[in-house]
Amino acid sequence: MKKLALSLLAATVFFAACSKDDEKTPDQSSVNGLTYNGEFLATPYCNIVHEDLAGRQINFTDKALFGKDSNYTGNVTVFGISFDTTEIVPNTTYTYKSSGAAGFDKAKNFSYIYGYYKQPFANGDFTKEAEDHRLNTSSLISGSITVKKTEKIYDIVYELNFKDNLTVKGQFKDTVNVVPL
Repeated sequence: MKKLALSLLAATVFFAACSKDDEKTPDQSSVNGLTYNGEFLATPYCNIVHEDLAGRQINFTDKALFGKDSNYTGNVTVFGISFDTTEIVPNTTYTYKSSGAAGFDKAKNFSYIYGYYKQPFANGDFTKEAEDHRLNTSSLISGSITVKKTEKIYDIVYELNFKDNLTVKGQFKDTVNVVPL
């Protein structure tokens, strides 16, 4: 009888704890989105782009720029990270290092980024005004990107730290669109 009472007490505590957790709103800010200096923006699209025969790029966007929104007109957010290799290896963390720097290793480092945050886009390209507000490698201080893959699902976490205390952090967990050369 004592074991039954203890089992019932344990089950009651377990279910009470679970129901408390269920009442919380899940934190959606870390999945398929980014924070730009603390402001969250959903980025439901991720593309792996074959830039040329020697490089690949992963970009995160709030519009399907390689699909239905390719001729979109309006404000767009895109952050891209370029790799000096033809294969982005899953279960690897890459860190920022200039490709000309001593110790640069294309298996461990990325050397180029770009970013547009809520910038004007028209007829398949960013406007001149957007180019004036583009973030690029020249203002990047440090950064990292971890790429994990299980079957067809990628889990990508990144952080980019720029001059003037600007930080971009994001995560994408879903299938990605592969854009050929």
